[in-house]
Amino acid sequence: MATYRRNNPSQVEIVSRTSGDFHAQINNHNSVFALQLRENGPTGRVVAFINRGQQGAIVQFPTPEPVMLFPVWIGFNRQTQSIIRVEPTEGVNAIHLTPSALDAVPTAANFPFTQAGPVEFPVRAPAAVVRVQNNLEGQGVFFRVGSAPQRGIDAPQTVQGTLINSGDWQPFSMEVPGATAQLNLNVFFQVTNAAVPVRFNDSYGNPIHEMPTLTAGYNYLVIFNHISGQPMNQPSYFTAVITRGEAIDTSAQIEAP
Repeated sequence: MATYRRNNPSQVEIVSRTSGDFHAQINNHNSVFALQLRENGPTGRVVAFINRGQQGAIVQFPTPEPVMLFPVWIGFNRQTQSIIRVEPTEGVNAIHLTPSALDAVPTAANFPFTQAGPVEFPVRAPAAVVRVQNNLEGQGVFFRVGSAPQRGIDAPQTVQGTLINSGDWQPFSMEVPGATAQLNLNVFFQVTNAAVPVRFNDSYGNPIHEMPTLTAGYNYLVIFNHISGQPMNQPSYFTAVITRGEAIDTSAQIEAP
């Protein structure tokens, strides 16, 4: 079976759950994520796919040979429109399972086996969310990375990007290229062809001159203002201050079958 997600096409071999003379009962105690069971490692062959919160799923095997099953949790982030794949880092999450014959009580396996109730994994979103607030009177603006206009979350695709009207705000999902990568964020308005750099402030309220570095999984707020009493023809007469807020709550954004 060929599977595709953004920038990552791959091939996956799946073993049938509905044939074989041996079986096991799988319980997915996670109420948010679906569960892939992979053989011998988190990148191994997919043995079964269990829906979120599904209890008593019967998985059949062709032989009674013991198998090591590794859990990989799968969800879809509606906000970033991307697949979330969570591989537990602790080896104890894997289960060494010996399938039983069909005429016997099925071998039971719980994922995760350390807790028999619903588990809410703290999963960090794969991108940052930047909300841009336009306080410029009478003019719409665009949010950009360098000269590349950005499309707002749930906004239509346009060549210019997403227009942020006067007094309005718009959230943007931002791919974060690395923990130390600086992004040339700026607010642009066409009337004066001005690109105002987005900057953090230091503890004294003065702008930090370096381009900002974002962290995936966090909310950010950009406040765009014109300095009162100054003309409108120079970027230095505007401020675009960014601040980091709380971590993104992924539980309200994730879907899984």
